[in-house]
Amino acid sequence: MAAVPAMTAKGSDRGGTAPPPPRCRGAACEGRDPVNMLCGFPPDTLIEHRTASGAHLQVRYSSECGTSWGRVWGTRVGDRVELTAAGPTRSAEVTDTLDAKAYVYTPMTRTRPGTVVRACFRSATAPGRECFEATVR
Repeated sequence: MAAVPAMTAKGSDRGGTAPPPPRCRGAACEGRDPVNMLCGFPPDTLIEHRTASGAHLQVRYSSECGTSWGRVWGTRVGDRVELTAAGPTRSAEVTDTLDAKAYVYTPMTRTRPGTVVRACFRSATAPGRECFEATVR
């Protein structure tokens, strides 16, 4: 199975203007980047947790796009985030020091109110994984 490249993004200030419309919705967003598809403006945070290794984990949800994705920061090279909902598991790995200094995102997966979303963090330096669940409201 080929590795999915990590997706990173830099913050921006929209200066109070309305966010642009998303470029995809629902199934059309499956496996795509939430920032490039404009689904991250503004998302809801379903889960926010600091892991045992000190990394920060969030699960984001966009009602505009009907999708969720995971993101981590404060990570180390080799750390990984996995997101599972109704479809396939989406994941992203911190592959280099630039990733470790930025937010790393999973690709999106289609979700809707009532969907249970599970996010897992795998540390590069510790065995096992830390998992958390939330239900999309």
